Amino acid sequence: MVVSHSLPLAGGHGLFCNMLPFSGSKLHAPGTRICNRRFQGCFHRIITFSRWSFKGSDCDEDVDSMRQQRVVTLGLVGFVAGLVFLPATATPPALASPNPALISQEEAIQMQTAENTAGSMTYGQILAARDNIMKDMYTRDAWLGMIRLKKYEKLVNSMEAQEKLCRECTRNRRLMEQVWQTVSNEYYDNEGSFSEAQWSGELYRTLNKAGGLLHTKAETYQAVKEMVANLGDRYSAFLIPEEYRLAIRHPLPSELKYLAYRYTGIGMELGNRSPNGGFMIVAPFAGSPAEEAGILGGEHLWAVDGIAVDSLTRDEAGALLRGPIGSMVELEVHGDGGTRTLLLERRALPLPPMKTHLLDTGDGHLVAYLRLHYFTHEGTKKMAAAIREGEALGVDGYILDLRNNPGGVFEEAIAMAALWLDCKGCDVTETVRSSGTNIEDLVYTVGNLPSEIFSKNPGVLTHAPLAIITNRDSASASEVITGALHDNHRVFTIGERTFGKGVVQYFFPMDDGSGLKLTVAKYLTPARYDISRQGGLQPDKACSDYPHGGLQSDRCIELALGMLLKKAQPAGVAVPAPMPYRWLPLMQRRISTSGTY
Repeated sequence: MVVSHSLPLAGGHGLFCNMLPFSGSKLHAPGTRICNRRFQGCFHRIITFSRWSFKGSDCDEDVDSMRQQRVVTLGLVGFVAGLVFLPATATPPALASPNPALISQEEAIQMQTAENTAGSMTYGQILAARDNIMKDMYTRDAWLGMIRLKKYEKLVNSMEAQEKLCRECTRNRRLMEQVWQTVSNEYYDNEGSFSEAQWSGELYRTLNKAGGLLHTKAETYQAVKEMVANLGDRYSAFLIPEEYRLAIRHPLPSELKYLAYRYTGIGMELGNRSPNGGFMIVAPFAGSPAEEAGILGGEHLWAVDGIAVDSLTRDEAGALLRGPIGSMVELEVHGDGGTRTLLLERRALPLPPMKTHLLDTGDGHLVAYLRLHYFTHEGTKKMAAAIREGEALGVDGYILDLRNNPGGVFEEAIAMAALWLDCKGCDVTETVRSSGTNIEDLVYTVGNLPSEIFSKNPGVLTHAPLAIITNRDSASASEVITGALHDNHRVFTIGERTFGKGVVQYFFPMDDGSGLKLTVAKYLTPARYDISRQGGLQPDKACSDYPHGGLQSDRCIELALGMLLKKAQPAGVAVPAPMPYRWLPLMQRRISTSGTY
């Protein structure tokens, strides 16, 4: 899932030194629970730290102990920052004396002993003693990371004379450092495999591989892409300026024509090359020709118009799928049921965020069907309008179809969930940012959403029964709204287990117009169900079918209708006649809503 902001959560790109404690989150809504052990210190003239893990950190620590640890630690880091790269013959500067009220008696004795013996110690012995004290305070991983950054510093210093002759080289190196620092400050490791030492080593590895100098933007972009890819997070990526503008939907005029061409086709995402031949199909787009033809995520594309894709790159295969609006393309697709040949019509993509129509059951009941393709602010407005119209018509229930919906803007999923929830103070979702001993929770609650994000608090618009249909490609924001409504007993779900993408990405702009899409948190349902770790959300009632397009129904829609009407009409109660005002002109319909958005 990607948030709508294109601003970083933490300032600074590693070109200054700061001795202040650092919190990786700029936003703490009411109900936030914070236990933060992230510090931003200064190690040398280039890189700042925000992620180093301290031994013995615990959320129940005494406040005075925490203050003591901060002062001593930051003092030691500052000492190394000032000394570690001086010549061995230099005179070490005087150490700043910490506040006696913030250090223990044992530490005071150690410091006095050090001062008394400093005159008889060599400069190297002083550094070694201080290094041992610092080493004991950090985890082995964090300490090894510092050592590797020393190695990077030496490489930068060794190339200083050559870099002065290449002004572009300096800018390119700083871009690499800016990306590295942003990851160090903000990255959330959902798998628990992030290593401070390994990430510190990436700086040296990347610059050393380039021979110590990054001469061109193309060389720099490729190096930084590889560096970020080494995180092993498929949702995080470095984006060159053109990619970044497209990702945040701010294309240049010259790119609009390309975009129109790019989004004319059959609507499906191709993945990596399959060892069994062809390219894996990640998922069809919601409402696309590929979806209507029954193409499923996990199947394989073998040929396009008779041309085997094994001889093509992924971009070349994608180019064959695109073409003039209304033209036809023949696909050979292989799945669990064998190989089939499909003839599809190319259309303009993407589609509107939502389509709606009414389902008349023929027995006096009317159900509103909402097909949400992706989550945007426009989609939230359309959903609110559709609910208001449904209430004016007196519908007996709603079906929200999220099949093949890959997600979208995280905040919009929260806003949409609030349109259905009449429980002020109930949780919608919870985001968790943690790294080592850092834990930062942000709980979103109905009626108390952060004003920095939601200019208006979305309010409930209906109490009518609701069913949600999902499938294996319902992901991210789709899982946020499904989990929020299900855990608050507002909906019953039908379909397949969802995709299981329970992490949030932010876009961070870089100084040269490029950007970084980075995983910054995971989210939990109100019942604290971890979507990523548990592998998606299991529906209340299983059903496997695909949307057939247009006004055509399918097995899952029919099942949802049956369950809605069963819930709306208790057993033994006569079916009422159709509500007459359903067919009245709009101005004469009685609208009853209690919320606005």
